[in-house]
Amino acid sequence: MLRTADRQKKAEQCSHGHWMQTTDIITNKSIGMDKERTGMLLLSKEDIKSVITMKDMIEADKQAFKMVVDGTVDTPLRTVINGKYDGAFLFMPAYAPELDVAAMKVINIFPHNIDNNLMTSPAQTMLIDGKTGYVIAMLDGTYVTQLRTGASSGAAFDLLGKKECKKGAMIGTGGQAAAQLEAMLAARKLEE
Repeated sequence: MLRTADRQKKAEQCSHGHWMQTTDIITNKSIGMDKERTGMLLLSKEDIKSVITMKDMIEADKQAFKMVVDGTVDTPLRTVINGKYDGAFLFMPAYAPELDVAAMKVINIFPHNIDNNLMTSPAQTMLIDGKTGYVIAMLDGTYVTQLRTGASSGAAFDLLGKKECKKGAMIGTGGQAAAQLEAMLAARKLEE
């Protein structure tokens, strides 16, 4: 996690006014809504990258997996709505009472987007204050998905891989590959 001094320094670089609150949300700290604040933050990939590292995400994924195992988070099955053009809308809600936060990730699968040079799986993640029900942030869900998926691999690599491991292997080169490689390198000091 970022130290307070690092957070203050990065706050000057962030383009949004409520930086500290966002950092606390992203790093899994419960915060609640400011009395004066009724707006929501819009966080791009660059904003997210400026406040959280892959090591942070690996630790957050470990915490999230533990919460699922302990039954302290409600993660209903995703809802899928099939659309026209061979598209589908996927809604993935979650609620973490101990963190006073809910989230909804929406991923839209449109395989023909590739024909128009568009992403086939654009996504957004919405964070909701668990005390007030206000939407407090909208994040680039495509990047959040890449981070979370990569960090999941990193958590598994960290917990299940040999500590003295110096070589890593990865199969695949899809959209998640770069984040998975980054997570492997964050979990271990690999030489090759």
